[in-house]
Amino acid sequence: MSTKLLDTLFPVAFSHSMMQSVWGCEMKFFRQHCQRLTTGHARSSDLIAGGHFAKACEIVRKSFYNDNLSIDNSIELGYNSIIESEDTGDYIKSNRRLAICLKKHFKLFPLDNNLAPVKLANGEHAIEYAFDFELGIEHPDIPGTSIRYKGLLDGLYEKTHLGKRVGTYVVDEKTCSSVFRVSGTKIVDIAKEEDKYKTEGQMIGYHWAARQLGLKPTGTLIYKIPLTKDFEPSFCLEIPINDYLVDIWSATLCNKIEELKDKYLFYKNIEHQPHYSFYPALTDSACVSYGRRCSFTDGCRYKGEDVMAMTHEQRIWDSTSKRDYTLKEYKQLKGIK
Repeated sequence: MSTKLLDTLFPVAFSHSMMQSVWGCEMKFFRQHCQRLTTGHARSSDLIAGGHFAKACEIVRKSFYNDNLSIDNSIELGYNSIIESEDTGDYIKSNRRLAICLKKHFKLFPLDNNLAPVKLANGEHAIEYAFDFELGIEHPDIPGTSIRYKGLLDGLYEKTHLGKRVGTYVVDEKTCSSVFRVSGTKIVDIAKEEDKYKTEGQMIGYHWAARQLGLKPTGTLIYKIPLTKDFEPSFCLEIPINDYLVDIWSATLCNKIEELKDKYLFYKNIEHQPHYSFYPALTDSACVSYGRRCSFTDGCRYKGEDVMAMTHEQRIWDSTSKRDYTLKEYKQLKGIK
């Protein structure tokens, strides 16, 4: 086996999903986000269904708040978007059942309640708000460029009571295939459900982003939508996120990215296999997730990088041009050595 190194490009922007791969296995992070290796595997029905539901909620809310359509017309547009989207390939999460769940969700949590999205400077509302903020950490491959943290939150909302604002909330809608139950019953165990999110990085990151906008949310409202055969009702969780949590999350994020950057530079300088810097986890939880083997496993089983070059492509998506490039093409396009 050859010891020739594959080309690399350190991430310009980090996200919650990228950090999940970091915490799970740094080698997987390196393969996917530095070497930009991809296999083009099909998405799971869970991801497809979740994406359809999220897009439909965005359509419903923007139609109502931005376009001033009626509640019924707004929900109908969301319903149709699910019906007309890619088939999920799963009976329980079928497009039709998803669309029915959407209507039931907005009947239980109507749009004209005491919760409305924050109005942004451009006149639109903070629905499906994409954020992208610099972290002040210089990029190792692109001098003068700061590494960023980006994400997409479902919304920032103001809660009112008797016409007065009583709080600002991060709002997130999540589909799920199962929920915690009170022992011996079919009742949702709200306390256990809330415990899952009290220190969850994604939610804390949303509060950090709101801070960058000059806002200080009161807490997080998570709407859980069970996708089960019995059409169970959705429910709401209220999660408090304090300043201390945001501070330690921010410090941990920056410290970890600095550490990954140092490992990356060490890897490039010694010109050895990446295992010298980014140690694989080699655990069941990291190598097999949701019953699927990590697509980079062979890179940990065999010495040399040839196996990765033979089974994967190095590609990168450019969000500016909305195009997919080979890593070599992208670096030439951007003038990156």
